[in-house]
Amino acid sequence: YGSAPGMRFNLVVNQFVFRALTGRSLTVYGDGRNWRPFIHVADAARAYLAAAIDTARWDGVIYNVGRKDGNWRIAALARLIRDEFGGVEIEYLEDERPGPSYHVNFDTLETTGFTPGWSVERGVRELAERFRGSEYQGAFPW
Repeated sequence: YGSAPGMRFNLVVNQFVFRALTGRSLTVYGDGRNWRPFIHVADAARAYLAAAIDTARWDGVIYNVGRKDGNWRIAALARLIRDEFGGVEIEYLEDERPGPSYHVNFDTLETTGFTPGWSVERGVRELAERFRGSEYQGAFPW
């Protein structure tokens, strides 16, 4: 998720923020208990750069890149965004297959010394600023 030149609206954080800012309800398929790991685009780019530059620390093992608090239930994410934007409605739609659910372990990432810097809360605010058209400095802090 996050602001990028090739903005993707099929990512749940991006979509929820956009819908909230345009006065639309946040659509949750199923009961919202499914888990998703989230990583900000700036942190993903920093991780790729770190792995390319410091190959000794990134020794070829497969790494899940994200923050320990980066696993969210979809319903909790919807509540966060609802509260951030002043009471946008959350609409739950019955769905036998509400999408994938996975809770990711990021422990191996710690061995590289890399630490993601973006929380979902900060990323939601950054997206809102971008969508509103304000100039936001610091999306890519390197």
